[in-house]
Amino acid sequence: MNGREAAWKLVILTLVLGGCPDTGTGRPPGTSGDGPGGEGDEPDPDDDGGLSNVDKDTPRLEAPFGLPPGGDPWTPGEEVPVTPGEDPEEVRGIVLLVVDTLRRDVLDCDAPGGVMPYTESLATAGACVETVKSSSSWTSTGTATLLSGVNNDTHGIRESTDTLPADVLLAPDILREHGYTSVQISANRAATGGGISARFDHDYNVRFEPGTPTGEYDPAVLDFHREMLDALAPSLGSEGRFFIHYQLFSPHWEYCPPAAEAEGRTVLGDFDFCVDGANEIVGASGTFPEVIDYSFGLYQEECSFSDDHVRAILEDLDEAGLLGGTVIAITSDHGEEFLENGQYGHRSGLHWAQSDIPLVFWGSNVPEGAVLKGLFSGADVLPTLLDLAGLPIPEGMEGRSLMPPMEGVEEGAPYRALFDLYNADMGVRVDAITATVSDGSAWTLLAHEDDAWELYRADLDPMETADLYGQPEAAEAQAFLEAELASPVPRYSDWRSLRGVGARRGGE
Repeated sequence: MNGREAAWKLVILTLVLGGCPDTGTGRPPGTSGDGPGGEGDEPDPDDDGGLSNVDKDTPRLEAPFGLPPGGDPWTPGEEVPVTPGEDPEEVRGIVLLVVDTLRRDVLDCDAPGGVMPYTESLATAGACVETVKSSSSWTSTGTATLLSGVNNDTHGIRESTDTLPADVLLAPDILREHGYTSVQISANRAATGGGISARFDHDYNVRFEPGTPTGEYDPAVLDFHREMLDALAPSLGSEGRFFIHYQLFSPHWEYCPPAAEAEGRTVLGDFDFCVDGANEIVGASGTFPEVIDYSFGLYQEECSFSDDHVRAILEDLDEAGLLGGTVIAITSDHGEEFLENGQYGHRSGLHWAQSDIPLVFWGSNVPEGAVLKGLFSGADVLPTLLDLAGLPIPEGMEGRSLMPPMEGVEEGAPYRALFDLYNADMGVRVDAITATVSDGSAWTLLAHEDDAWELYRADLDPMETADLYGQPEAAEAQAFLEAELASPVPRYSDWRSLRGVGARRGGE
């Protein structure tokens, strides 16, 4: 046995018997001595470098370990250490907190206790949305939908070279009319391009030199967040209105959580997860499938690291007197796949692990303990925030408010979620729809550019294991979804009469 084989056997034995050590990240660092990197352009975090699909028959091993959540001194089961105060008639603060690359299953609405315990505690104290489709599987498109409440055909952001049309309004444009000051603090430049950052009144967006470890991004967001509070909190006082979009980054590849890097756990055999990218991971998995499981464990640690930063941001807002009268949405721009459906990472397909994202609402006017089990879209986030703030929803907005289902009104109403992926670098184009049909069942249809189709029963097969395209039992749903996917007009008329706590309260 040579040294390389011995090293691999030792690694595999460690994974099976010992698991993965606690992350032990604790509260993230403050600003002193931990400032952002240089002012040059950081590497494009969504440049997949020509990542190719993996054979769909490649097995996905169950990870042989579970990561303790960490987060000292706060632990699961304790009361959430921040409170929204009395639900005010008027919301003064709106926060959209996006954690890049969070897949749906990092949060469980029904069984908290995963790798993001603080965010799960907010979900328990607020509203947790079980099934949400991002509008794509990469940052620019998904973020544009979150900030606009419209679908990709309307906002037009699909490739990195696309620019927002002037007549597509984002949250800062809409809220400015109601007296809100807007701030963007993003660690991912793909969330700021295409004219997005220019719509904000203030931006504190992170710029790194190429090669900066991903573990430095979230601390930099925290630094800029505190710089923003020092500059703007005094002027906001008790009367000012504000909207803040945060974009954390740590779960994005490369998978290099700081604690793991410091302890030497990001090196597996000849493979360094802090240096090697997705192509190298996929290449190694052909011979050593344990690489995929190990990378998934590091990804979970990065989710926990971002969870610590969610906590720190909210505690800072509370300390600055800006949490009372504020409503918060915590979500993601896309997911991350680990060969569940034959692909790895993101921006390579639209199966559930890449397109399904978590969504939590917490704060003023959010019903406590609400769990939404219907079908929802990233386009619904902005109209819901407006509704929770008692503000009118613009007529052209294509998403719907989730306030009615939060209150138990017509939760089973018919709906559809549109999402797509255009990646010219990889030669990938997929158009997709998830929708309910006449009998109330939910289905997902994927239409590939090479005229290949996939159809899944979304409510019974959420992990998309059984392709039913062309099967007799799916014929009615298939015909309906194909017609809906070809329809240029969003059909949200069934929800028009329900969209608007703001309208029912009189709005503005």
